[in-house]
Amino acid sequence: MTRYVLSLMVAMVLAVASATHARTCNPAIPATAPDSRYTNHGDGTVSDNVTGLMWKKCSEGQSYNDGTCTGSVTYHTWSEPLNLAEGATYAGHGDWRLPDVKELASLVEERCYDPAINDTLFPTTSSDWFWSSSPFAGDSDFAWIVYFFNGDVSYYSSRGYEYAVRLVRGGQWFGSWDQPVISADPSEHSFADTDVGNSSVAQTFTITNAGTEVLEIGVVGLTEDGVAVCQAMDCPTIDPAAFTIVSDTCSNQNMAPSGACTVEASFVPGSAGDKVAALYFLSNDPENSPLYLPLWWRDRPLAR
Repeated sequence: MTRYVLSLMVAMVLAVASATHARTCNPAIPATAPDSRYTNHGDGTVSDNVTGLMWKKCSEGQSYNDGTCTGSVTYHTWSEPLNLAEGATYAGHGDWRLPDVKELASLVEERCYDPAINDTLFPTTSSDWFWSSSPFAGDSDFAWIVYFFNGDVSYYSSRGYEYAVRLVRGGQWFGSWDQPVISADPSEHSFADTDVGNSSVAQTFTITNAGTEVLEIGVVGLTEDGVAVCQAMDCPTIDPAAFTIVSDTCSNQNMAPSGACTVEASFVPGSAGDKVAALYFLSNDPENSPLYLPLWWRDRPLAR
């Protein structure tokens, strides 16, 4: 819940900014979705020449008129666009569907924000979260979404929330694009052998860029976010103060593919009782940021 509230606050701030600022692009960054990548059919649809997918130019709720999208975007819970696409006919096609998360994220124009999309081919796109059809494997109540203010990809959204929708047709795209991938070894750690009042042996976590593009790591810290830490554990006590980062070569680092850095964490239990926290890493990995590494200490064996 803590993470959701924080994400919601950030989204609200960005939404206010988007209401007062025009689309901004950085000319120093190569375009990832230039006009030449698409074929405009002139009927409210556009084909992506890279993925082979055909998209509706307008978000659901809008109408295509004289080369642009008019009207207001409508917002839906996750199940509604699945039903909305069922049997819908547009531009002579009746096989429209909700895109999966990779397909939807393929529309992101990385050099621009507010909105982070080619606004010539997809005019008047709102800088909002858009639903994908991809459920989140870790929680059946959540699904993947893409934020077209800045291109952020997230799973942290209940299917009951209402977001914008853009429909697609054509075979699913199973390709991939070059991206950084943050990887950790180990992915969690128990300080089970530490006695009350004593300091543990420091545990080293090695963070590696397993992707094909530069991994940009920002903040590294400890969190009291019990939701992220306790999804896989029955942990009653969240106590990040008992854990300490003793060394950190990862914060604010840019790592080439196969590059690595390390973070060491230690633990001093001041009292009996279960203690849980997590290391977190903010990065430009589009599918795994923040990365959480659970840390814990228990008076009894851990039930997994």
